[in-house]
Amino acid sequence: MRVVALERYREERENAAWQQYTHARTEAERACDIEWGRAAGRAWRDTFQTPEQNEREREFRRVVQLRHMGYLPPGELPR
Repeated sequence: MRVVALERYREERENAAWQQYTHARTEAERACDIEWGRAAGRAWRDTFQTPEQNEREREFRRVVQLRHMGYLPPGELPR
């Protein structure tokens, strides 16, 4: 009985996340608004990536941004 309830909960959570993503993506395309695009990206990551993957992606973006701004030479990692 609990397995069915957990499966249903997981399915409802995935459906809600997918609806949030599709809504944000549609609004981003309609309005050409970067904030809706960011919301769509967040919803995508929350739906399809684990928290560990999200953390690695944030760290990667941080390194790329530091290199782009000239604060981090190529080949070095932040401390």
